[in-house]
Amino acid sequence: MDGATTGGPDRRIGWLGSPPGATWPGPDDGPAEGANPFVAFRTLLWSHHAALAAGWSDDRFVDLVRRLDDAVADVDGHGFATTPYRHLTALGDAIGQTGGIWAKDETGNVSGSHKARHLFGLALHLAVDEVPSTTPLAIASCGNAALGAAVIAGAVGRPLVVHVPTWADDAVLDRLADLGADVRVCRRRDGEAGDPCILRFREMVADGAVPFGCQGTDNLLTLDGGRTLGFELAAEWASHDRSPTSLLVQVGGGALASSTVQALTDA
Repeated sequence: MDGATTGGPDRRIGWLGSPPGATWPGPDDGPAEGANPFVAFRTLLWSHHAALAAGWSDDRFVDLVRRLDDAVADVDGHGFATTPYRHLTALGDAIGQTGGIWAKDETGNVSGSHKARHLFGLALHLAVDEVPSTTPLAIASCGNAALGAAVIAGAVGRPLVVHVPTWADDAVLDRLADLGADVRVCRRRDGEAGDPCILRFREMVADGAVPFGCQGTDNLLTLDGGRTLGFELAAEWASHDRSPTSLLVQVGGGALASSTVQALTDA
């Protein structure tokens, strides 16, 4: 990219954009196989922009990323690295697709999904902004987002409250407890409309907790770390001088699709 900003954050439409002066990594400091994306693409991240604006050096920011990543590895067995981009030959053959089907494999990422990218990005912002370590983090989830949040929160030593439904899977609840999360089962109250987990989560946020999930509608900066997946895709396509004719992104809450599309737009 040429260093121009795409206009910056717009919470009304869920657009994070790139920070002013953001630049694509050069040939000498670009992403290498297995590289930590939060280091490789730091010049495109709002957390890096905030750090420099606060008087940090680039080296200090890189040291922060590596220190927190080492802490994540202590909790989850490994830290962040560029994830594989796989050619799904058998799938293409099975459906008669001759142009090739490629997939970004996030199953080996921290906590087993792309979700931890979002949460690690938020953890960087909390550190750069010097948010007190006692400030509670909150999320409403009983799946991969909760697991990712618990891994990252546990690694960086911040208290996390996870709001879960009554039907949450016991294995997930046990893992959350093992990771040190404060798990709160949310039952519907008399006369209450809406998801009780979301309602309790929003009450906590109103009382000062930090929304620590993967929904840009709750915390727009969660898209910052998620964008690293799109940056990895762009780097892969550029290195092989190829790009797909179609891009399929699984949509749940929308943060994955939003982060990926915004990253590719910025790249």
